[in-house]
Amino acid sequence: MMKNQVFLLLFILTIVGSFAGAVLKIMHAPGADILLAAALLGGYVFAVLALWEILPSSINKSEKLMWMVGFVFLNWITVILYLAVGRNRIVRTHQRNLSS
Repeated sequence: MMKNQVFLLLFILTIVGSFAGAVLKIMHAPGADILLAAALLGGYVFAVLALWEILPSSINKSEKLMWMVGFVFLNWITVILYLAVGRNRIVRTHQRNLSS
């Protein structure tokens, strides 16, 4: 439960930081670069945490590769898909295999 909240909070902060940084960058406001860099870093921290859950899970190797490629090249789309669909299934599968 706690990890779910961490993922959601990190996702929301990254989205808000990206949007605010983009608006500030358009307005040529100082500090926009720092905010955009922090949001990008937050996105990659999210990806590392998610891959930390995905790699030890028992899903097949092609799906693991799909998640890895998605987080590296299509970060935002993959983050949304992971939170909406993938994470629940991956965590359930991993917990089921640990209890067996």
